[in-house]
Order: sequence, then structure tokens, then C-alpha cells
Amino acid sequence: MGLFGGTFCWVAIAHYILSEQVALFDLLVLALLIAFFVVGTLVFVWRGMTSPETVIVLSPKGLQHAWISPETIPWSKITNVNLSEIGFSRLIWLHVEPEFASKLQLHPVQRWMRCLPLPGNEAFTIGTHALAIDTEYLHDQLIRYARANGGSVQ
Repeated sequence: MGLFGGTFCWVAIAHYILSEQVALFDLLVLALLIAFFVVGTLVFVWRGMTSPETVIVLSPKGLQHAWISPETIPWSKITNVNLSEIGFSRLIWLHVEPEFASKLQLHPVQRWMRCLPLPGNEAFTIGTHALAIDTEYLHDQLIRYARANGGSVQ
């Protein structure tokens, strides 16, 4: 809803500017901004409607997370699960054996993030802000499943 409200604001600004005497360059910049915002809104809505309904699956075989990889990560390959707070976000850091992680078919965002020279880049992050689950609860469940199914989680 916020994206559509933002689009409405852009249209209102465009209407105001068009009612005044404005240079052609300013109109072109405004048109590009509006087009960028509208395309971004459409992509956001399309991705939200076409993304898999099930994001995360915990099973005796392992963890499957649609935003990390479509493949199942066996519990034996998960070496550690940490919980941290960065700003107002609480994140779960999932440490996977490097040899196994390098062979995973990663989600495009994860593939891009692993190319960046950032600290902690060897671990996958799981944010629950878009999921209907508490971060601490998911963290505890990940540890319980890993320990119960042959993982070496500390």
C-alpha cells in the first residue's frame, strides 16, 4: 500500500510541476524518476505474488530456505547458528561448511552478497522481518533440529 501511496505522491508532484513553467531537463528527470518508481513498484508486487509460498522448511534431512537456495542444506553441513542484532534488525547467522556452501545453487541475492568483501560473509543470514515467526523461536528451532538430526551445531 505504501508503494502505491508513493506513486500517488510522485504523480501529485508531477502535476504541480507541470502546472508551473519548468525547464525541459527538469521534466525529463521527473519523468525518469516516476518511471523508475512505477517499475520498481510493479517488480516488487510481481515478486511478492510469484515467490514461493513456503519460505523455510525444517525437516530431519536439513534446512531449506527459499532466499538462500532451493536445495536442502543437510544438518551435518551446518556448523553454527548465531543470533545477533544489527541496528533494529535481529538476524540469524547460519554457518555452513565452506566446501558445501560453494557448491550450493544460491538465490541471486545470496550469490551477489557473497561476492562482497564484508565481514561475516561466509555465513548466510536469515531475517524474519518478512516471516510470521519470532527470530529467537526460529533460532532455537534451528539449533534443536540440527542437534537432533546429526548436526555439529555448538
